[in-house]
Amino acid sequence: MAEKVPVFGKSLYDYMTDENMTQNESGVKIPGDCTSAFEHAFADVAEKKNTLLTVPAGDYTLYKPLVLPNGLFLDVHPHAEIAFCGFETDEKAENIRIRGGIWRLQGDAADMCAFEFSDACGITLENAKIYAGRGAAAGFCGGSDIRLESCSFYGLPGTDDAASAGVLLGGSLCCVSLEGLYSHGCDRFIEISENTALEQLSAKTITSDDCLYFVYGSKAAVKSAVLHDLSGCAHIDAVYLADCTLEKLEMRGLDLYNGFFVFARNKVGKIRLERFRRRYDLDKNAATKGSLSIFGQGCRINADIVSLDSILRTGKLCPGIKLNAARRSSPLIQPDTPFVYTFDALLAETDKYIMPSGSFDSFTITGN
Repeated sequence: MAEKVPVFGKSLYDYMTDENMTQNESGVKIPGDCTSAFEHAFADVAEKKNTLLTVPAGDYTLYKPLVLPNGLFLDVHPHAEIAFCGFETDEKAENIRIRGGIWRLQGDAADMCAFEFSDACGITLENAKIYAGRGAAAGFCGGSDIRLESCSFYGLPGTDDAASAGVLLGGSLCCVSLEGLYSHGCDRFIEISENTALEQLSAKTITSDDCLYFVYGSKAAVKSAVLHDLSGCAHIDAVYLADCTLEKLEMRGLDLYNGFFVFARNKVGKIRLERFRRRYDLDKNAATKGSLSIFGQGCRINADIVSLDSILRTGKLCPGIKLNAARRSSPLIQPDTPFVYTFDALLAETDKYIMPSGSFDSFTITGN
């Protein structure tokens, strides 16, 4: 006789009753209003009667926002599509994991956060597709040990008062990991809101083919952030950081077109950009938009592997800034490759530096 193996967790169907079902045109019962089923399932987790809740493939609808309980592992089939009004947490939530699913904010909730976490610890959101309308796909107001992985965010243009976002970061945050994320239609892929204190941010393989900004931050404090492998289109600026305190910020592997880098009125410890390639084959702003702008902040800049044309054009646009340039000792890659240059300069708060064109291997900004 085969040994019985204990089975952990429950299916959403364990909580479904006739009131949660409806009939399709063929008379087959299918899920309808599943709000109460999710409520009962979450109550079991809150009472520690269960931790794993699975959601099979199918279409589900929830008609009010729900609170995610501590300790929940919500495992959703990749072809389960859930129309909902948002999930949120109580303060000090912990150990919540959501995997899979196609999530669509509906009705008035389409201007809010699809997933909203407050002072939460140990949060994982992975392999999810989130259609967030004019709101934010995932919002975090304080917390630590946060991981988003292999998620896709789809948004609509926001309003003058509120931009749509993929990931919205606020409050006091520590140890945030973003990896393998894609965005289409969100105004701000990653937004760091005002008065945020963000420490230890890691973002890797971030891709968008239609956003206004990859990273947008204003009046925030960022300490020890590393972003690498950012690629795609930003219609305004790939990175816009203004009136922030930036203690240590590193960005590597930047493959971008249409929008690039703006640093304005920041207090800077050290910013380092590496391996930036401007995609002129896709760039609609090649003749009008600079690759990098710095203004309102006293700092020292140093760039390596920059074209002579970029240096000469900077000299014409910024005649008050003295660039100390030097040619590399030998051409790179092939003997007929054009020479490249390195330069450094000291910027005052009143200076406005513009790199009008071109790519670079590295660009460093350090505070005076």
